[in-house]
Amino acid sequence: MIKLELKRGDTLRGSFALKDKVTGQPIDLTGCSFRMQVRTKQKQLLADLSSDAGNIVCSDPPSGVVSVEIDKDVTATFPITTVFYDLETTFSDGYRISTETIHLKILPDETWTAS
Repeated sequence: MIKLELKRGDTLRGSFALKDKVTGQPIDLTGCSFRMQVRTKQKQLLADLSSDAGNIVCSDPPSGVVSVEIDKDVTATFPITTVFYDLETTFSDGYRISTETIHLKILPDETWTAS
């Protein structure tokens, strides 16, 4: 289980390095599409990302590395709790795999503008 922390209202940037479980070599992601959804324990959808929307990018498919970014304005709406996400990869032949579920603890931010 992977556990991370993020202050509410901060930009979340990360990457996934997808590797073959047997050989340890990078998986060639040429022609793949990607999706990621951030949800609460109660399954409430907080963020919906995809390669089609441009917030998941694979700039060098043979390297097996995928980059993800969730804007600060989106994370500012996250509740102070632990949320969950994974990365879903769909290959051009329809084969689909998902990463391990990541637990992201959202922490209160101390610097913010009062409205």
